[in-house]
Amino acid sequence: MKVLLPKKYCINQIENTMYCLNKIKFSILLIAGLAIGFTSCKKDDVDPIPDTLEFAGSETCKTCHSTIHANFMESGHPYKLQKVVGGVQPTIPFAPTILTPTGYTWNDISYIIGGYGWKARFIDNKGYVITKVAGSQYNPGNNTQSVYNGSVATGTEKYTCGVCHTTGWKSIADGGSPQDGLEGMGGSFYSGGVHCEQCHGMGNIHAVTKLKSDIKVDKTTDLCANCHQRRKLAGDTKQQTSGGWEMHRNQVEQLMTNKHYTNGSCNSCHDVHSSTVKDSQAKGNGVTKSCESCHASIKPANHFNATCIDCHMPKTAKNGISFNKYQGDAPNHNFKINTSATAKYLTTDATGTWANIDGKGTTLDFVCYSCHRDADGIGGNKASKKTMLELSNMAKTFHK
Repeated sequence: MKVLLPKKYCINQIENTMYCLNKIKFSILLIAGLAIGFTSCKKDDVDPIPDTLEFAGSETCKTCHSTIHANFMESGHPYKLQKVVGGVQPTIPFAPTILTPTGYTWNDISYIIGGYGWKARFIDNKGYVITKVAGSQYNPGNNTQSVYNGSVATGTEKYTCGVCHTTGWKSIADGGSPQDGLEGMGGSFYSGGVHCEQCHGMGNIHAVTKLKSDIKVDKTTDLCANCHQRRKLAGDTKQQTSGGWEMHRNQVEQLMTNKHYTNGSCNSCHDVHSSTVKDSQAKGNGVTKSCESCHASIKPANHFNATCIDCHMPKTAKNGISFNKYQGDAPNHNFKINTSATAKYLTTDATGTWANIDGKGTTLDFVCYSCHRDADGIGGNKASKKTMLELSNMAKTFHK
């Protein structure tokens, strides 16, 4: 006999069946999920913390610090030394086409030294710095070529500048071996150019733990002094010169002559991850603080639109080129100005010629003659001839 069940009972039965099926499905998924979870948490599948420090590379740093890395890659530090691959000029941001030395193509060059803001030099296929020949130095500042180290025979100058041009440099004297097996290389390195770990230390442990304690963060001038102080003598403000110009990498000696050295650090005015040379073109902001930020009480001088840095940071250093007798291509960090009418910036003693040996500041010839002209008509081309006495009288009341 057929039994007819109430409609409501049938619907309830269907709902119960579906509920049971869903419960079974959920249980299966739960068990599978737990299995996957437990499996992924097994010790063997978690990145182990390395036992020893090693280089991880800037690309690893980029995974967590993408903005800083993007700014950094448009600054000059990564391009202090680059390998030439396939006979093609390495990429350098904002750089023009770099001219190779006379008689050389990119196939004859193993590495390029610099080229971002100032000079570029070249290393041949045996690892020696190319010297003496025409065009052995390229100057992007005015797209010219000049001769580097004309007194040294080509193929004899070893590359020994890695401590400030590479990451992880180890000289032969310290147990390193010639990079890439090139006999002219005076050591080996992890990577060409100054990358993250050259300043922050090896980062493979930090890359796993993400702990600040596992990476070096040094915001003092002492860190920058590793490359931006030539002599590294405490309290010694002598700045090495060559051909009447301060040599490059004298910034800390210059800072030591004034209160900026004791009252702050390079980080006080610079974002060290960003470009200063190409500040208007590159990402980031290489100069983070204006002079007025700290010196608001000083009356600005309305002097043909001259800025603070035009006078207080004249270009007394020559990295690659000079524009006239009083204007090189790199700014001074003395900040102070010696307003004497007779003082000379360069002083010669028994040990050589030094800049700012008395620590009283940059003299008026370098400060003023980048715009004015001296009695011989040498200097800038924007203003009239001025004697040192006229300049001195003006300088002493400049901000009044």
